[in-house]
Amino acid sequence: MGNTNDTALGSSVLRFRQVEEFLLKGIASGRFPVGQRLPSIAWTASHLGFAPKTVHKAYCILLERGVIESVPRKGYYVRSAAPLSPLNVFLLLDNYSFYKQSLFQTIKQDFGTGAELSVYFHFYDPELFRRCIRENVRKFTTYIISSFYMEDLEEVLSCLPPERLYLLGRHPRSLRQEYHGVFQDFHQDMIRGLTSTGDRMWKYDRLVLYFRDSVTTPPIELLNGFMDFCRDMRMDHRIVRANERPRIHQGEAYIVIDDEDLIALVQMAHQKHYILGQDLGLISYNDTPIKSVISTSGVSVISTDFEQMGHSIVQMVKQRRFDHLVNPSCFIDRGSF
Repeated sequence: MGNTNDTALGSSVLRFRQVEEFLLKGIASGRFPVGQRLPSIAWTASHLGFAPKTVHKAYCILLERGVIESVPRKGYYVRSAAPLSPLNVFLLLDNYSFYKQSLFQTIKQDFGTGAELSVYFHFYDPELFRRCIRENVRKFTTYIISSFYMEDLEEVLSCLPPERLYLLGRHPRSLRQEYHGVFQDFHQDMIRGLTSTGDRMWKYDRLVLYFRDSVTTPPIELLNGFMDFCRDMRMDHRIVRANERPRIHQGEAYIVIDDEDLIALVQMAHQKHYILGQDLGLISYNDTPIKSVISTSGVSVISTDFEQMGHSIVQMVKQRRFDHLVNPSCFIDRGSF
């Protein structure tokens, strides 16, 4: 273990976490019983082959958790015979939509009894987001946060230790610091999804993107991916913004983000006796169970795999890995396009 290059990305398990585990295992096994003085930072650093600053960080974390205590001019002592404790996880999601239910249930199931899970929602409200984080600083061992665009996002996140922080969903590319977590590449997801439709898109005279959402502003990367795809394929296209009323025309294909638009377009198609996949095309963004039964055989979707996102983030936390993963997405063909 004699490498003192203690950079944040230098190991799949951060070095200060290895020191922390060394001490916790010693406490749990009785090697360092309650009341006993722990080895000095200098000794531990030499024994493990790490830099003293790395060892000091691990001691500070255990001090904050109440596992050890500091006695002035004497050193650190074992305060509690804590086991290799269950994780205490702060999970901040944006909302509890159908697909976020899938994400939450997967996270809950994968952590199981090995973690205490506290769930909060910010509903894309900046002030609520700030308050949720501000009121929970230093209360949890792990923070899993579904972020969104807000001007002071980096400042808000800076109050959380980066070694405890994981982000989900949209990647805050505008921020200076590199954050760890599981992210969606909306730009490439849109391009790959439309590309997966193959020659079917040439049945239609135009592709129309309903770029709006009743909950929040959709990621601009979705719009850019759609426009780049249409430009590269030389496909006629149109963007529907917030104030335009939903309407359909035979021979057009529609990509919708908001479920209210999805319902409106399906209803209009039925009223005009249009057959989805023949008279007009329809693709919805993000899958939910109800989209498999809407209309005759369901609605085709471009969707990220929220269950996989849940599996990935829990595995990352359990293994104490700090990675930057792009979550997979796919086109699910149900015949509506």
